[in-house]
Amino acid sequence: MNRRFKRLWVGLGFSIAIGTYLFSTLWVAREWLPGVTDDVPTLRVSHWLLETGYRESLDEIGRLWEQENLRAGRRVRFQQLVVPTRVYAAWMRTNLVGKTAPDLIYVKRANGATEEMMARYFEPLNEVVAKPNPYNAGTPLAGARWSDTFVDNLAITGTSPGLADIYAIPTSAVSVRLYYNRALLREITGRTELPKRFGDFLAMCADIRAWSAKNGRRVSPIAGSRYNTTLLFNLLIGGLTQTTTQLIDARGDLAAGPAELLFAMNQEKWSLNQPDQRAALVALNQLAGEMQPGFLQLQREDATIQFGQQQAVILVGGSWSANSMHSEISFELGISALPLPESGDPIWGTGVRGPVGDNAGLFFEGFALPVGGGQRELALDFLRFFSSWKAYSRYVEKSGCLPVVKNVAPTAQMKPFALRQDGFRPGPTLYSTGEASRRLWDQNVQLLLPPNGSVEKFLEFLRKRLPDTVASDIARWRRDAKASFELQDLLIEARHQLSEAGAMTEARLGTLLDSQSATENQYYASFAGSAKASERTAPSPQK
Repeated sequence: MNRRFKRLWVGLGFSIAIGTYLFSTLWVAREWLPGVTDDVPTLRVSHWLLETGYRESLDEIGRLWEQENLRAGRRVRFQQLVVPTRVYAAWMRTNLVGKTAPDLIYVKRANGATEEMMARYFEPLNEVVAKPNPYNAGTPLAGARWSDTFVDNLAITGTSPGLADIYAIPTSAVSVRLYYNRALLREITGRTELPKRFGDFLAMCADIRAWSAKNGRRVSPIAGSRYNTTLLFNLLIGGLTQTTTQLIDARGDLAAGPAELLFAMNQEKWSLNQPDQRAALVALNQLAGEMQPGFLQLQREDATIQFGQQQAVILVGGSWSANSMHSEISFELGISALPLPESGDPIWGTGVRGPVGDNAGLFFEGFALPVGGGQRELALDFLRFFSSWKAYSRYVEKSGCLPVVKNVAPTAQMKPFALRQDGFRPGPTLYSTGEASRRLWDQNVQLLLPPNGSVEKFLEFLRKRLPDTVASDIARWRRDAKASFELQDLLIEARHQLSEAGAMTEARLGTLLDSQSATENQYYASFAGSAKASERTAPSPQK
């Protein structure tokens, strides 16, 4: 009897669990799938912004937009769907292919927004952003073209690299800084600010380690994890290898993208054995020694906990984490840029041209409009409202993000994160060249780091493995580039017809042709190189 009673309860519990799951699934579907809710036009936007304040701020702007439309006699509804980062790229492609995409999709190249995908599934906004934003009437941005109301005129933040078309309306800029425990720093070193010179910074880290050993307190100079270390390493490498940009800048645009670095390696014009690259690797080795042992096995949350428990003086983090840090950390936070070596530094300055600007804080990322959406005008109206001076000022105030709209100031809390735009571009990093190269770095960077790694051990490994890895990334780049410019050829011809009909200016068409020519030239140039390099490189994939 007891056994039958127990089995009955287990079955009942199982049924309740399944029923709850099915009900939740259907409820989400009811709220999300187009055409299932009432007759109020609903604007659906997707993103992965999970940091404290962003969803709440976007929701508030959505409510303000609803009220603005209601005053104009229109009923609309704003709805956002937050999709986890790890599945976002697959989710986005599935919905675009299946024609079930929301009205606006937050895009970023690192999250699957390749040039091929942008050209195939999203609408260029060039003609739209060339007109004034009506929501800016009566503000400091009144009368300005919509694109000119952004800090970079959408040249970086809104333009998909290689396509020369504006596809996205950005929401914020980002920067990476060092959070530090001001009271703990004072207790250990007697100072309340981090040093401004790289050598002095390393000396301070040594003082912290010595103090920790002397007092029997486990305090690391820097809280480490794979996530935080990647941020730190990219900052350091970019600051020490600026001259590499001059060396491999094939397009003459004062920048060196992933493709240019791959081609330079494949053609043996550049290697990690160059003086500036070796200096960067030595610096990485030293900085890694300032973190707790085994940090590569730790997650972002582990480093934050270590810092919050005052077992580390410094935590590397981004502006996107500022709200969370200020709300979760109980002690006084200091915020500082990483002190980088200066030009002429006898040890570290080989590849340094000057101070590094926060150019990397502006990149292609924002809300994009899928082709063929049924609510195009509604989506554009929301984007205009969101990026208007008044609404965006409120968004910045509430979210604490770094502003990308002109004449909008960051909050007092965010001023230490403000972008420095008067410096040199950071140099390229192997980590950002391609998926295979990034995986090779991630899986083997321990060969560079203490206690058992070294620069020579790491370079010896890369000499054996990097050529095939570079060949794999080049083959992937060629495949994507070929698909992109073949599709773009069709679009350019269509736009040529529009220009003859007066629907597109000749200047705009010329810009597209110049960009297309540059992309195709880069594609064909990628086959050039030494015989040895050519043998390593896979043939161009056929469409």
